[in-house]
Amino acid sequence: MNKKILHGAILESILLNLINDSSDRGIYGYAISNAVCKKFGVRLGSSTIYGELKQLEKQGLLTSNWEPPQEKPQTISNYAPGARFT
Repeated sequence: MNKKILHGAILESILLNLINDSSDRGIYGYAISNAVCKKFGVRLGSSTIYGELKQLEKQGLLTSNWEPPQEKPQTISNYAPGARFT
């Protein structure tokens, strides 16, 4: 799959689907990158993933929280309470 295709609404749908699949525990950006690579054969950069996650958070569709540092701090993304999808 062409890396340029994985932007905008398509990437948004993929990210929301991955977050939905892990909604009980949330998901890290690195895990999202690995899942996209495994499923579509494309390695997305962290700036692409985190940029899109930030946009989804601004839209009120998800939340992100810092997990307590084990080795290094990580951000976990989850659906926002009361988020509505149309």
